[in-house]
Amino acid sequence: MHFFGSRRWRRRLAGAAIALVLALLLGLGPLQRALLPWVMAAYPAGLFAIAPGVQAGPDQPVIVLTIDDGLSRRTDEILTLLARHQAQATFFLHTDSFQAPGAAATLARIQAAGHRVGHHMPVDEPSRRLPPEIFAEQFALADGVLRSQGLDPQYFRAAGGLYNREVMLPILRHHGYRERFVMASLLPWDTHLPWPRLYAHYLLSGIFPGAIVVFHDGEQRGPGRLNRTLISLELFLEGLDRRGYRAIALPDLLPHGS
Repeated sequence: MHFFGSRRWRRRLAGAAIALVLALLLGLGPLQRALLPWVMAAYPAGLFAIAPGVQAGPDQPVIVLTIDDGLSRRTDEILTLLARHQAQATFFLHTDSFQAPGAAATLARIQAAGHRVGHHMPVDEPSRRLPPEIFAEQFALADGVLRSQGLDPQYFRAAGGLYNREVMLPILRHHGYRERFVMASLLPWDTHLPWPRLYAHYLLSGIFPGAIVVFHDGEQRGPGRLNRTLISLELFLEGLDRRGYRAIALPDLLPHGS
């Protein structure tokens, strides 16, 4: 006990644990891609990817880029980065963030650049945990705020990512949204991993034409996370450029029930 409790061995064990975690994460992109058909079957109302040929335009592979939880004081930096790489995105925004100084100008910039805005509830509170009447009330509130800004949201991503089809689908239908809950092809771990280069590598190792990927904006977890997001997003976009991919927003060409 004393041998393994020594400081040197504790450091070695901690290093080995970190190395194991990194090795697992580096291999999870291809693994998640392989498991995606089973996940899609388990969540049939989820939109995990788009058909590769659904987006009209140049003959090159595309991925759908989504950015959750804004607005924040660094959303403008994200927009500058996207412009540098000629990338489009769908921003799933928390509407309470629209009250912050400068929010109106940032929303105008999102629209002027051709990005899309999706519904992500007023705040970052897991939607699936809300009682049905509270979910309906909060959904309608956020929808009204989005439309008051001249936006025409078509897609919904539940806060927290997971959905309750029986509760939520009638509400989406009532408000004229597409009847699919926007999910992702790969688990979005940028809010948890302190290694932005690893997150970029993880995504790039698992993407495929039509994949939906997620990055996070927002102030909820402090300034360090936003800095990591900018680093990993830039590395990811550089990787897309090298591979000949193009990042797009969720397209209008999907059937309305999709």
